[in-house]
Amino acid sequence: MINRFSFYICRNFLYSILTVLVICIILTYLIDLSELLKRTSNNSINFSIVTRLALYKLPNTSEQLFPIAILFGSMATLFKLSKNNEIIAAKASGMSIWQIIFPGLIVAFVMGLLTITLYNPISSKWSESYQMLDAETFKDGISIASSRHKRGLWVNQKNADGFAIIHAKKSIKKNIELIGVNAFQYNKENMLVLRIDSDTAILENGHWNMKNSRLIDNNLKQYHLDNYLLETYLSKQEVKENISLASTVSFWKLRKTIKQLEVSGISAIKYIVHLNFLIALPALFCSMVLIAATFSMQSFRMKNIMVMIISGIIIGFLLFIINFVSKMFGNAGILPPIIAAWWQIIITILISLSVLLKKEDG
Repeated sequence: MINRFSFYICRNFLYSILTVLVICIILTYLIDLSELLKRTSNNSINFSIVTRLALYKLPNTSEQLFPIAILFGSMATLFKLSKNNEIIAAKASGMSIWQIIFPGLIVAFVMGLLTITLYNPISSKWSESYQMLDAETFKDGISIASSRHKRGLWVNQKNADGFAIIHAKKSIKKNIELIGVNAFQYNKENMLVLRIDSDTAILENGHWNMKNSRLIDNNLKQYHLDNYLLETYLSKQEVKENISLASTVSFWKLRKTIKQLEVSGISAIKYIVHLNFLIALPALFCSMVLIAATFSMQSFRMKNIMVMIISGIIIGFLLFIINFVSKMFGNAGILPPIIAAWWQIIITILISLSVLLKKEDG
């Protein structure tokens, strides 16, 4: 009987979570589509391109809503069981709270594993396609790769003369062509020796081909060259990964990417943080089930329903904000990546377990 009832609970959890997730995905697509239509209102851009942009953006945006979907899906499941007095019947038959919520934890944990191993690679690929299409569509603006940094994007690279810092307004063609470029060449003693301003910079074999370049040396002498070759040790893949958002790199490629960037002398902190947050995802999903259980496993009354709904909404938004802020702190180096990814999950699980233990003893 326990096995049959557990399967029944699993099925209810899965159905409710997927239902909430589908609703979230549809709403997310409509909101993204609306924002993109506003963005293209002054441009003659085909509607099919706008729909493709919204579609490419959808998997990555939806991935951020998975914890919320699991929270509300779990609450809906436990609310239904409570309404039908099935939780009371299960307890009367000798089942504990832990046996009732364990199937939900299994569903959440498996969904977390599937998200990081299967869904995330698809999401990363589509996110990369979105950046490329966005950069090609809105050529007069800053591409998505740099839109989060209103002053443009930056590349730090080593070469035979020392190192160079490159600033660009945007990138196109898979991030191997930069637009509106300012490059600063330093020698091995960390002294600035040359500034190069160019309209474009295209990454070729072992160098940046900077077109229509204006050079200023450390004696303030100015030169103009149609083409200037700035040496670099970076490969096209390394430049692409350095400029791109961490969300565009698949879970299976993150460790390799981190190693490549560290060998090249490029900070890989945002990729390390992203990797830790992905690893913590199954535990985060399980914590959502535990939170749902603390609010939903009680007798069915209209007053309880309102408290559950309002509390769920508040906690959902709080967790979303806390997770976002924690990731920002991790990317900024304020928190170690592993702490940034796990502290809120551990606290949530401990609080939920303490509440459920009191309910079980009571």
